[in-house]
Amino acid sequence: MTEVFARALHDWYHDEYDGPLRYLDGEETVEHDVAGYFDAWSLDDGDALADLEAPVLDLGAGAGRQALAVQDRSTPADGARATVTAVEPSEFLVDVLRDRGVERVVQADMFSLREHFERDAFRGAYSVGTQTGIAKSLPGLRAFLGDLAHVTTPDATAVFDGYDPSHETTRDLIGFREDPAGERAFRVVQYEYAGDLGRPWLFRLFTAAEIRDAVVGTDWTVAKLRDGDGDWEHTYTVTLAKQ
Repeated sequence: MTEVFARALHDWYHDEYDGPLRYLDGEETVEHDVAGYFDAWSLDDGDALADLEAPVLDLGAGAGRQALAVQDRSTPADGARATVTAVEPSEFLVDVLRDRGVERVVQADMFSLREHFERDAFRGAYSVGTQTGIAKSLPGLRAFLGDLAHVTTPDATAVFDGYDPSHETTRDLIGFREDPAGERAFRVVQYEYAGDLGRPWLFRLFTAAEIRDAVVGTDWTVAKLRDGDGDWEHTYTVTLAKQ
């Protein structure tokens, strides 16, 4: 994410918040909920992250909601704490993650995994926050999955989420873009905080069918694809397994 976003979370955590943090899209602005990034994450009710086997890789860990929950979970096999490695490119969020108690934090981009980790380093991996959309295209997503396959074991499982671009709620999100041909959808995310404007980020919004297409030719297969519910019915969660 942008340094503007990361600094807002960092300042909130250290009681130095100078908000609000806003999404911008031209003249349209929406205030962004910063406090929610520090709410406890529950692994109950069939959460896909609960099934991941350690060691686990958290891609784009943010303020550490998921990392702390997975880290504190006892594994059925030996009762030991699950080992989590949190990846974040921002020094602001690396500071937050370490201070909150995430045991291993690596300052890195989630799209440069081969540069930072050895082959077969992890049995599980996840990215929560629709960040795989930063891959921007099916070839980009396929390349990311290839890198993820390199740093995970032959029996690994990976979980990530996304917005359903055909859902009305998704189409009403600030920054939603549909290409003129109507075949693809994107989201442009730009933040403003404390007088600073971050650079725009472009997310590709993949359909479920595109996710199935993206894994073709990789080491992964779609093991489960679950639609969201309630306030998150416009999202989905994908569980991938090595084939």
